[in-house]
Amino acid sequence: VGWIFFKNFTLSGLNGIRVVPRHEAGNEGGIASLKQRMTDFVRRTTGKGSDGVGRAGRIRVGTFNINGLTSQKTDDPRVLDALARIGREFDVLALQELKSPSPTVLSKLVAAINAEGGQWDYVVGPSVGVKGEEDQFAFIFDRRKVLLDRSQLYTIDDRSNVLTYEPLVAWFRTVGPPAQKAFTFSLVNVKLDRTTASQEHELLDDVFVAVRDDGRNEDDVILVGELGSEPGDLGPLNEWADAAFAVSTAPTDVTGETTLDNVVFHQGATVEFTGSSGVFDFLRLYNLSLDEALAISDHMIVWAEFYLFEGGRVDPRFAQDT
Repeated sequence: VGWIFFKNFTLSGLNGIRVVPRHEAGNEGGIASLKQRMTDFVRRTTGKGSDGVGRAGRIRVGTFNINGLTSQKTDDPRVLDALARIGREFDVLALQELKSPSPTVLSKLVAAINAEGGQWDYVVGPSVGVKGEEDQFAFIFDRRKVLLDRSQLYTIDDRSNVLTYEPLVAWFRTVGPPAQKAFTFSLVNVKLDRTTASQEHELLDDVFVAVRDDGRNEDDVILVGELGSEPGDLGPLNEWADAAFAVSTAPTDVTGETTLDNVVFHQGATVEFTGSSGVFDFLRLYNLSLDEALAISDHMIVWAEFYLFEGGRVDPRFAQDT
């Protein structure tokens, strides 16, 4: 009803608000923004995307450069609460830039995510990067939606020493369908150094192939993380005939200036992609000031959704929310 209303009418005037047909309004920008906010609200509260299909039959995979997860953030109740709310929006969330040597920092974050009765878990990789500038990568995941094989977790061995941060690889399977029909996929958690990104782009295709051919016979390989450039400037990735990017030109930083983060895969192989993807703009969704948002991270979250069944098949039981 709300969508039909705002499709045909806009609001005008501060005193004595009146309803005006859209074609008479002359300014659709404000309404378009309001409609997007309504859509985002529906997604957050009902689990439904813009196509009206519930998330019961799909998973949402996100990537988040958390811009230095330390005890300073998890000790701040406001920041911790915001991070927990963000975490609950995703079934799998790849994190970059964990900076704390203490394992309790990430466990505290996951405990906050689970405070409302969730079953999120996590895995974290070793410290990687230049001495003194090391980071850790991690995956947070909802055990009600996906399973992770911890024995398959590994860090890519960059023997050429071109990548500043060696990617972390994890293998997942969706929960719900029978094991032989469930969507399985490898997530490659990546962060490129912005100062050397143009050189590191040349290796991203090699990273993809190395994971695809690592002996597990998994053709669904998804690169997630900070890629350092917009699509179109990612070296060999741009030569893929069927490359799919979660975002193309939408800014992924809090200030709305650059597109650095993405979710990338071969659409010909990963046919489980639903077509739904975007940027989770917590600054606007949570009505934060710029300083409040920056206290969380200077990166937004990029996400994409995938069907639960291998091959993109939709089981009628998961076609809508129940």
